Amino acid sequence: MNEKLKQSRGITLIETIVAIFIFTTGIVSIVVTTIYTFTAQDKLVFKMTALGLAREGTEVVRSVRDGQWISLSVANGGPDYCGNDDPGGSDLAPEQYCYKNWLDWYNALTDTCLPVGCKQIQAVFDPEFSSWSLDSALPDYPLYLQADGSYLTGDPGGVQPFYYRKIKITQNSNEPYTTQNPELSVVSTVAWVGRGCAVPPGGDPESAVDTCKVVVEDRLTNWKNY
Repeated sequence: MNEKLKQSRGITLIETIVAIFIFTTGIVSIVVTTIYTFTAQDKLVFKMTALGLAREGTEVVRSVRDGQWISLSVANGGPDYCGNDDPGGSDLAPEQYCYKNWLDWYNALTDTCLPVGCKQIQAVFDPEFSSWSLDSALPDYPLYLQADGSYLTGDPGGVQPFYYRKIKITQNSNEPYTTQNPELSVVSTVAWVGRGCAVPPGGDPESAVDTCKVVVEDRLTNWKNY
């Protein structure tokens, strides 16, 4: 009788230990999964915000290009005459109208990279006039969190930047494009800091590792001439 009781107690103890082990394993798995989920969500937030900022960069360049068309139309009462007798329109048919000065905004930017004509710029927002501009003179590329939740180039003071954005514009004059009407490649690169991503070397988002940056590219042409 005593022998049977001892065996029964031994089995009960083993079952208890196994149950505790299974319960503990389950709890640890839940905790690890929860931590991983929150970490993945944080990384996704960083990446989606960076993607939005990169797209914003290309859209600012596009809006500046479009603004040049508008300003030329307003100044001249319409597009310029660019027939074959016009030096700026020799590639166009006789009596054709065009926007021959559509690159004025681009030519006003300083060449800051190779090949010749390459521009490395920042998109700068002016809250007073609610307008965007392109600046090739800024020495670095950080974006600072503003009081309204936006990310801009202006440092409000004492704020650590979490995002860095560089916009690079290069031109292609190979056929079917020309010197007067090239194709512009606009590449907006945004890197972020946090969740294993350090400040990019030299503050240049292009130098960040691939897992810590996003790249958005757009192509712009003077399509109103065609």
